[in-house]
Amino acid sequence: MPAPEPDGPPAAHAGLIEKVALFYHKALKSAQKARVWLKRHELDDTDLATHFQLGVANGRLLKTLPDAGEPRTSLQTLGILTADGNEFFNDNMVVPLPDGDGGIIGMGGCSMAGREDRLLQTSPTALWNAPVAKLYAELLLATSLPDGLSLHKAGFPHACALIGSHLKPADLTLLHDAGVRRIILFGTPKAARIVLEQLAGFNVRLYSLAVNDCMVTRGVSHLVAEIDRLSATVAAGGGDGHVEPQAEGFAVSFGRRRYLKAVRPAVQQDGDEKALFVDGEGRRFPYYTFRRLIHACARKAGLAIRVTPHTFRRSCTTELLRGGANMYHVKELLGHESLETLKHYARLTITDLKKTHAQCHPRERDGMKP
Repeated sequence: MPAPEPDGPPAAHAGLIEKVALFYHKALKSAQKARVWLKRHELDDTDLATHFQLGVANGRLLKTLPDAGEPRTSLQTLGILTADGNEFFNDNMVVPLPDGDGGIIGMGGCSMAGREDRLLQTSPTALWNAPVAKLYAELLLATSLPDGLSLHKAGFPHACALIGSHLKPADLTLLHDAGVRRIILFGTPKAARIVLEQLAGFNVRLYSLAVNDCMVTRGVSHLVAEIDRLSATVAAGGGDGHVEPQAEGFAVSFGRRRYLKAVRPAVQQDGDEKALFVDGEGRRFPYYTFRRLIHACARKAGLAIRVTPHTFRRSCTTELLRGGANMYHVKELLGHESLETLKHYARLTITDLKKTHAQCHPRERDGMKP
């Protein structure tokens, strides 16, 4: 069994992320291009920028660093600097990403040139404003940072934003453990394609509302009225949004055919990875993560027995054998070397005996009564 992955970056790296985030935040004050961008998007709000430590990466960081050695080496290890020495977030508005308890563990940015959002590659979270998941049963989740900031400016403190195309395993665990019951997702079907798959275990409704555009063109008051209307509609169980119905559990999404077409190809980075289930980094999904999810679902279902991932493997094997599957085929499916290892699956029950008697006894086959 693989060793558990750390919950976040090492303490030294987390401290470095905080320092860089503070540097970018201070750079915002004198960055004319960034101020123009904020004004154009109606986000030039001092309280908003201070509260979320909004900053800008405009090349000033490189000018303050020595040509070699520390801290340049650590910044490259962390991903703040690329292998060729440039700033990863150059020409981006930047925000630190805290975990559910408020500790900064990652960083994300949105391009001022209209390109895709950027997420620090070493970041264990892709969720902006994650701490609110522990405070609210309903979340407003935007698929872009400007939309998330707009929702918060409009007076919705339970607004979050996805940085990138998909949530990280730690984000999904946070939403599940925090007891989030309902998520209103804002974005186009294309932008929300992967995250909808990931959130199949939650009650999710998708609305193709360009939040920031709505605020810029029609005003904050109109945006507030629109969000209030959507929230009331969702609470009543109606509306014209796309509904992801309440699934039986988070792992349901991985049982769908769409996972192979949409989710896995998007997150898989190593083309040689053979595992069916991969995490947000494209690596083999850790056994301990599956086990934790299954334990949580078992507790929620009130099961008195101990349930593990192997319970499903064993149950599947038993049902295959009871259904008449060839034992040699089952052996190959499980990767066992010998039929001897299947003997503990082949436990007979009264039901099994009755079925065999009905199928094989000549008097039963002839339809005769004993």
